[in-house]
Amino acid sequence: MRKLIFILCCVSAGWIQAADVYVATNGVDAGSSSSIGAPFATVSYAASKMSAGDTCYIRGGSYHDEVILSGENNLTFKAYPGEQVTMDGTVAITTPWTLHSGSIYKTTLSQDIWQLFAGEEMMMPARWPNAFLHDDSVWDLNNHWARIDHNLNTTTTMVDDPTGHSDLAALPFSITNAIAVLNVGSFKTYARLVNTHAVGSDTFAVNAVGSLKSSLQYYFLEGKLEFLDVEKEWYFNKDTDELYFWGNTNATIRGKVQDYAFQFTNCDDITISGIDFFATTVYFSGCHRVWVEKGDYNFPSCTKRMLGAHSVSPNATAFIGGSDNAFYDNTMRFAETQAIYMDNGTDNLIENCLFEYIDWSVADLPSLMGTVYMRGSGSVYRGNTAHTTGASEFFDVNDNPVAELNLIYNIGLVQNDGAAIQLTVGAQPETVVAYNWFFESDKYGARFDASTALGSPTGMDGLMHHNVGFHVKSTIMQKGDYHECYNNTSLNTENNGIIILADNVSDSLGTIVQNNAAERLGSSRSGNDPLAPVTIHDHNWNGYEYGNADARTVLRDPDNLDFRPIPNSILVDGGTPVSGITDAYTGRAPDIGAYEHGAATYWIAGRQEKGASTAIPPDGSTTVKASASLMWLKGLESTSSDVYLGTASNAVATASTNSSEFVGNQLNNIYDPLGLFAQTYFWRVDEHTPSGIVTGAVWTFTVPSATLAAPGIVNLPAQDITGTSATLGGQITDGGTSSKVWIYWWPDGGATNEVYIGKNAGYYGLPVSGLQSNATYNYYAYAENRYGSNTTASVEIFTTGDVEPPEPEGPQAMYFTELAAVPSTGVEVSWTTLNSTWNNITVAANDGSGDEQLYGQTFSSTTDFNLSAISFHATADTRTYGTNQVLELALLEDTDTNGVPDTILGAVYSVQFPSIDGSKPWKKMSFANAIPLKGDTAYGFVYTLIGPVSNDLRVSTDKNDGYSDGNAVKGVYPAGAFPGSLPPTLNNLRDLAFVIQGDAEGDTLYGDWLGEYTAGGQTALEDNPDLDTLNNLQEYAFGGGPDNPNDPADIFPAYSITNSADFEFIYRRRKDAEARGLSYWVEAGTNLLSDTWTTNGVQETGVGAVDADFESVTNLLDASLQNESFIRLRVRKN
Repeated sequence: MRKLIFILCCVSAGWIQAADVYVATNGVDAGSSSSIGAPFATVSYAASKMSAGDTCYIRGGSYHDEVILSGENNLTFKAYPGEQVTMDGTVAITTPWTLHSGSIYKTTLSQDIWQLFAGEEMMMPARWPNAFLHDDSVWDLNNHWARIDHNLNTTTTMVDDPTGHSDLAALPFSITNAIAVLNVGSFKTYARLVNTHAVGSDTFAVNAVGSLKSSLQYYFLEGKLEFLDVEKEWYFNKDTDELYFWGNTNATIRGKVQDYAFQFTNCDDITISGIDFFATTVYFSGCHRVWVEKGDYNFPSCTKRMLGAHSVSPNATAFIGGSDNAFYDNTMRFAETQAIYMDNGTDNLIENCLFEYIDWSVADLPSLMGTVYMRGSGSVYRGNTAHTTGASEFFDVNDNPVAELNLIYNIGLVQNDGAAIQLTVGAQPETVVAYNWFFESDKYGARFDASTALGSPTGMDGLMHHNVGFHVKSTIMQKGDYHECYNNTSLNTENNGIIILADNVSDSLGTIVQNNAAERLGSSRSGNDPLAPVTIHDHNWNGYEYGNADARTVLRDPDNLDFRPIPNSILVDGGTPVSGITDAYTGRAPDIGAYEHGAATYWIAGRQEKGASTAIPPDGSTTVKASASLMWLKGLESTSSDVYLGTASNAVATASTNSSEFVGNQLNNIYDPLGLFAQTYFWRVDEHTPSGIVTGAVWTFTVPSATLAAPGIVNLPAQDITGTSATLGGQITDGGTSSKVWIYWWPDGGATNEVYIGKNAGYYGLPVSGLQSNATYNYYAYAENRYGSNTTASVEIFTTGDVEPPEPEGPQAMYFTELAAVPSTGVEVSWTTLNSTWNNITVAANDGSGDEQLYGQTFSSTTDFNLSAISFHATADTRTYGTNQVLELALLEDTDTNGVPDTILGAVYSVQFPSIDGSKPWKKMSFANAIPLKGDTAYGFVYTLIGPVSNDLRVSTDKNDGYSDGNAVKGVYPAGAFPGSLPPTLNNLRDLAFVIQGDAEGDTLYGDWLGEYTAGGQTALEDNPDLDTLNNLQEYAFGGGPDNPNDPADIFPAYSITNSADFEFIYRRRKDAEARGLSYWVEAGTNLLSDTWTTNGVQETGVGAVDADFESVTNLLDASLQNESFIRLRVRKN
C-alpha cells in the first residue's frame, strides 16, 4: 500500500506547473509571486516562495544575501541571460577613519570581519615577515617566510633560524598570543597560538603540532598590531572591534562577513548557473544531483585567523556527502583555503574549471593537505586547469577516481614533497590517470604513493597512461604491484622521469610498463637502475639506454608544446598494442609516448574557454621550427574552426573568410602550413558555436631560421598484399615538414589512378582494393610543400596473390583455392604408392550418366605434423568444370601397421564452388582446422568432383568393416564397382602430381612442451602467462618455463668484451631447432633512430653443449668498425 501511495503522490505532483520567479536590485520582497516587471529584492526571499520545478532568474547586479534551504528539491537559480550577477560576501565599511600612528588609520566596526578589500584588491593581514599577493611574494618561501632550525625544535617549541630578511630575536616586542603558521611537517602546515615568547629570544612555545618532517621548515606570524608596518596591510582587534589599515581610506573598502551565499542541506536536483561569487561561496550537505556551473569565484574562502581561529580546518566551497554532484565550467581564484572540498560522496564531477592562486598559507587543511578534494568513490576530475597553488598535493582523493585531460603546473609552492595527483594506497585500485599535462613544478606529476617505512602496505591495480611531464620533479612514480603504465612522455625532470619503484617497501610485482618515452626511466628515484625483473616492461624509449639521450631527439618540438614523435623516429610504430589504451593508433603499431604520429587531432590538456585557447606554438615564442604545425585547444562548444595566418598583426586581426589570411575552416585542431619561412607570423582561430562565432585573439610566433628545400620522398614496398588489395606506401624523408602527397597507381597495360592522400610527414600509406588477383601493379608518389615539389625517383612494382575465399565453419569444413604456381610444402612426405597405382579410379554412376573419377594417394612422414592442405596438379586436364560442383574428400589411416590405410578419419570433407578455372592448374583443398597426423604411419586420401546428379564419394578398404563392398561414405548407394582392396588397379590414368601441406612437427613439439606447464589458456606464441619479460616463444626458444616468472635471468643471453675490443654475444639455442621450426639470428646496427639492422659484421664463432637439449652459440661483433654499435637477437618459429 505504501508503494501505491508514493506513486500516486508523484503523479499528482506532476500536475503542478513550474513557475519562474525574478529577483532584481530594484525589487521588493513582498507577496508570493514575482514577474520580470515586479521582481523580488533578494534571492533568499525568492527561494522561500519557490516550489519544486521553479526557476529563479536573477537580474544583473551585486547581492549580499544568504540562501539557506533544507529538504527542498528541484530548484534552479540562474543569472538572467546576458547579465552579470554577483553574490557578494562583504559589506561596505563606511565608519569614519582616524589616524592611529604614522600612516596607519583606524575605525570601529559593528561586526567582525576576516578579510579586507580596498577597491576590490585584497589587503594582506599584517604579518611577519611581510608578503603580498600583488607581487607574488606570498608564494616565496625562501625570501618571505621565516626559517625554523629543524635541529632544535620540538612539536611544542620552535627555534628561529635567522635569515637576511627575518630574525625573531631582533624584534623589539614579544610575539606571545600571535598565531604562527608553521610549515614544519613537510606536506603539513599548522596554525598555532604562540603561548610564550620573550623579547630578544629566538625561541617560542606553541600548542603542539601534529608532526615534524623535513629539514626545510618555515613559518610566518599573524594576529598582532605590531606586525602592521607597510602599506596594504591591516589588523582587526576582535575584542575592541577596531580595524587598523595602512592604505587609501578614500577607496571603496569592504570587509568579508560571510562564508556562504548558498547553504543547502538534504536538497536534491539543485542548479546554480551563471552566478559569480565574491568573498563568498556555496555549501551543500547530503544533496544529490547538484549542478553548479559557469560562475566566477573570486576570493571565495579564507581563514579566520584574524579572529583568532587556529588548529581547525577552514570553511571552503563544499559538497559533503550526496552523489552525482557537479562543479562545471567555473573559475576560482584567490582562495586562502582549499579550493573545493568534496567529502564522502559518490560519482561527483569537477570538469572544465580553472583554479589559480589558491591558498598561500595551507594551514590545518584536511587529510594530507591538498587543493582540490574529491574524497569518495567514482569521482571524476576532467579537463581542468590549475596553477599557482600552495598545498604540496593538488588533488586529494581516497577511492578510485578518474583524473584526465587536466593541466596542472606551478603547484605546491609553500609546502614540501607532494604531487599534482596524489593517490594513497586505498585510492589506487581502479584509479585512472590519463591525458594530463604536468608542467613547471618541483613536485611529482602523478604518484601512486605509500609509506617509506619497512613493511608498510602498498597499493595495486592503478592505471596511468598518456600523461606528459615537463620540467617537474618526476612525471610518474608508482609504488606497489600490478599497476599499469602506458604511453607516457617525460622530459626535463629533476629525478627519474618515470619511476617504477623497487625498494624495501615496493616490489612492483606484475606492474606493466609499455610504450613510454622518458629521458630517464628506472626503478629508483634517481640513477640508472633498471626496472625490476618482476616488472613487465617492453617497447619503451628510455634515454638511459641511448647514452642519456635528450627527448628532443625524438619529439618534434617539446619546448613549444609539440610532443608528437618526429616523423621517421624510433618512436613511430615502435610500441605494442594495448587493448583499451592504444586502440585508435595509426600505422602498423602504436607509437611510443603520449602522442600518435599522423593522428588527425592533437589532444591538449586543460580547461576549454569559449574561444580557442592554448596556442601551439605558444603566443610570443621566438624559437619555433619551420616544420611547425599550428594547434590549439578548441572552444568549449566549437563545431568547427576558421584559421587565419599572416605576417601582419592588423591584417590578421581584421581578416574575414574573404581575406588572403584565411587558410580554411576545419573540424580538427591542427593546421599544417607545409613549411614556414624565417620571419614573424600572426594567426587567429575563430570558433563556430551554436550561439555564434567566437572571434579568437591574435597570436604571434617567430621562426628564427628555415631550410627551404623541396620535400624528399621515396617509395616503400607495397604491404598487406592479397589477391584483391594492397597498401601502397612511401616516406617523406624531411625532418618533420609536412607535404601534400599524391599517389599514382596502375595495372600493367591499364589506366593510371590518381589519389590525393592529404598532408603527410614521415611514412604514409594508401590502402587500395578491388585489384585483380595474380596481376602486376605499379605506383609512384608526388609531394609538395611551401618550398617546392618532388617525385619519387622510381616506380614501385608488386604482384597480387591468389584470392583466398572465406574460411568455412564447422569441424569438417574445407575450402578450395586455385593456384597458378606450385604451393610450398611445409612438410616432407613419402608417397607409398607410385603414380601408376591408386591415382585414378573409375566407379559407375548410378544414374546412367557415365562413370565417376576418383583420385587419391597414400603417403607417410617420418615426423608428426598437422595436415593443413592437399593440392593436386592435373597437367592433362585443363577443362573448365561446370557450375555448382562439389568436391568431397575422405582421409584414411593405417591402424594395423600393414602399410595400407584402413580406417576413415572422421567424416567426409566437402566444399561447394561455382566453377573451376582450368588456366590455374594447381587445385588446393585446405582444412579449416588442421588435422594432427603421426609420423611413420601410412595415410591415404580419396577425393572426387560430383555434381547435382553424380555419385557420392565412395571408399573401400582392405577390411570387411562396412566399406569392402563399395558402400558410399556419404549417403547410401547400393551398387558399386569399386575394388575391395587397396591399392587398386587403375583405369584411364591421368598424369597427376600431389603436394601435402602442413605444419611440421614443430607445432606438435611446441604443444607437447606447453603441456608440461600451467599456462592458464595462454598458449599463443606472443602470450606471457607468467608476466615476466619473456613471451612463450622466447621461453620455448631459450629453455624457460611459461609459468615461472623467475627464470629470465638464467636464460638471458650473455656478453663480454674481448681483448681486441670486439663484442662477444652468447645465447642458448635448442639442438633440434630445425625440427621445431625455430630460427635464431643475430643482427647489428649503428643507429637506433633509423631502426636499420643487418647480419653483416656478425660472425658465429663457436657452439658448445649446455645440456641434453640446449647448446650455447657464440657470436662476435667487430665493434671497431663503428663508433657506436648495437646488437640484437631475433627468434622466429616457422
